[in-house]
Amino acid sequence: MNKTILGEEISSSEKRHGTLHITQKVDYGMFLLAAIASHGSEEPVSLHDVADGSNLSFAFLQQVARQLRQGGLLESVRGKSGGYRLTRSAKDISVKAIIEALEGPVAITDCARDDDKHQCPRSSVCDMRTAMRRINDEIKQVLEEKTLDHFITTK
Repeated sequence: MNKTILGEEISSSEKRHGTLHITQKVDYGMFLLAAIASHGSEEPVSLHDVADGSNLSFAFLQQVARQLRQGGLLESVRGKSGGYRLTRSAKDISVKAIIEALEGPVAITDCARDDDKHQCPRSSVCDMRTAMRRINDEIKQVLEEKTLDHFITTK
């Protein structure tokens, strides 16, 4: 079975290489948000419609939508014509906000996290923390600058 990751089709037999990658949950979340945004209406979008139209798992989309709602990026609308809609414009939803709603803070290493809870046991003998935090800050800046509207395709 093939799947699409940010517009690129990858066969299930291909292995991902490298350690910096977007998780499947973030991939689904970005796809879901882009699908809702490209709908271009205040009318809510049904998860069933998104799942059916994209061959994505409805159950997994439900989990992702729940987290995006808890993260303040989606709102749910109940009723016969219910579904989900964005809480703000696609140009005001950063990739960083999407990642953080679904996976938590962006950090390339534990020592690059902003909290002291994830201290590296080698911190007393390692000089890498400052450099890793600088790289992490640059990545976060790029993810903050890229917004959902960069991923919306018009038909």
